[in-house]
Amino acid sequence: MKILCYRNVRVPSTTAHSLYGVRSCAFLSRVAPVCMIAARGESVHSFENLYDLNLREYPDLSILTPPVRHKGLAGVWKRSLAKRWLRGNRRESPVVYLSQRKTARYFARLKSRPGSDFVLVLECHDPDEGWADELRAADGIIYTSESLRAVMTGKFPCLGSRPSLVLHHKIENFPDVPPVTKFEKGPEEPFLLCYAGSILPWKDLDTTLGAMTRLPDRFHLRIIGGSNKDPYRKHLVQESSELGLRSRVEFIPFLPMAALRRRSQEADAMIVTLSSKERFRIPCKLLEYFSWTSPVIAADLDCIREVIRHGENGLLFEPESADSLVQQVRTLAAMSATQRYAMVAEGVETLKPFSVDHWLTRFFDWLNEVVMLRRAA
Repeated sequence: MKILCYRNVRVPSTTAHSLYGVRSCAFLSRVAPVCMIAARGESVHSFENLYDLNLREYPDLSILTPPVRHKGLAGVWKRSLAKRWLRGNRRESPVVYLSQRKTARYFARLKSRPGSDFVLVLECHDPDEGWADELRAADGIIYTSESLRAVMTGKFPCLGSRPSLVLHHKIENFPDVPPVTKFEKGPEEPFLLCYAGSILPWKDLDTTLGAMTRLPDRFHLRIIGGSNKDPYRKHLVQESSELGLRSRVEFIPFLPMAALRRRSQEADAMIVTLSSKERFRIPCKLLEYFSWTSPVIAADLDCIREVIRHGENGLLFEPESADSLVQQVRTLAAMSATQRYAMVAEGVETLKPFSVDHWLTRFFDWLNEVVMLRRAA
């Protein structure tokens, strides 16, 4: 078996799609050769620092980008390369693994042509009805949450008979729980909240700023991610200034993984805010926050509840409600060091089913079944 991951993302790039895509392909290449075809990007960070990967450790991973930046010509080059790859590997049980609707549409058409013989696997992230035709053309569907599979098969009953798998994000590092003294915090000591991730409107960081206006001065907020050119980030910087929060809110641009982990671990709590519409996508950052051994406060959404049990391994607040977020921050701040330690320890325990090894085993066991069903058809 060989796998082609055709991604409509730029490599290298600091976007979540790029970071998630490259690392996923690297992990998959531990079991089967993987070719990733992506757009050509650029970054001030080295590839190793950006993706936290040493490519020499992944000899079965190849990442190919077009020699030109022109969007149209690059698209032609990528599609031509994909077709050559499929022809060259037709005896190797080729699998095309996609996670974006635009690229899925192209391969669904290609699959319908005479002589095309490959297994098409789509990873579905959202309940957009535009996915329906592409999902019907897939040999197998990966959903990123149980909530998403339920809503998609409810909307499109025909998908219920399609081979599918719920496969959450994965995590590499399983930390030791730090000493309980890390969580000792006096009632008047500074208390640092932190958000780390992409800076987009549906992340609803306005709610976090609203909560900061209702919290005493000892509470501070650190927002890590994006760049000074991002419109929503500019909006947040301006809003924090207008709300009189400039001295209590710190904005740090995108950091490579190692530095991101270090700066985030300085926080007393990590925050996951999401729009109430984002009910079906488990954020990868949620698992990373657990691995950074800080308490987690997250929006109470269907997908989040698949990971967080309120009061046990994290705290939940009503989405888009600054008052509810304030209440949970105060609840956490009032906890003893022992209580916070227990919550973090439970969070680390929660990570075990999300290990890379577990993810790979489930993926390839299921994929082998999909390939056999395709051959038998």
